[in-house]
Amino acid sequence: MSKKKKTYENLVSILKTGDVFMNDTKGFLPDSIDTFQKSTDNHSGLIIKNDRLGEISTSEAIGRGVTRRSLRHYILNKKKKYRSISFYRLNSRYTKKKYYEDVIELQTILHEGQTGYDFMNLLFFQLVRFAWYNMFGKKIWIGGGEKKGEKRFICGEWVAYCINKATNLFDKWWQDAPVDVEKSGYFVKIADIKFNKDGDIASFYKK
Repeated sequence: MSKKKKTYENLVSILKTGDVFMNDTKGFLPDSIDTFQKSTDNHSGLIIKNDRLGEISTSEAIGRGVTRRSLRHYILNKKKKYRSISFYRLNSRYTKKKYYEDVIELQTILHEGQTGYDFMNLLFFQLVRFAWYNMFGKKIWIGGGEKKGEKRFICGEWVAYCINKATNLFDKWWQDAPVDVEKSGYFVKIADIKFNKDGDIASFYKK
């Protein structure tokens, strides 16, 4: 069994619906996001697990909108230039309600294939937000509010939106980027994959 397939099987055994993944991808836009956010994670999404089939999907906001893809896309696809993929679980004190996973999955069903991507948020509102904070140390938001945010999403916003529906933890989810989710203090890292320059797995860690 190849290292990638073994890693995927390990992830199937530990991940569950509502977990969050964050990846560091190489490229001009991802590296620009890293620079402005002062973070190494430039994309995020949610994990959706089908226990009956033993399959794991990702629910994420990408260029074509809110989309579900197989986790295999990340682990087995050598075309993607990943540096790392990390997996996080919301602290158990926030997920005691039995309906947490149901709420997450319901939101993905309602929005996947229906809700578009917010390019204006990514390329302008977030740029102004982080540039202003980096220069002056103060937070600013010039984008829309909750109602406008529900019409289109960027990746971090989508994750914060879904989790907020179940927990009320991200009360300004429409402003959030991956770094806001990562540094919220609500999550515990449960697995981490590092890739080498050829796109093969260099290391795999699970808690």
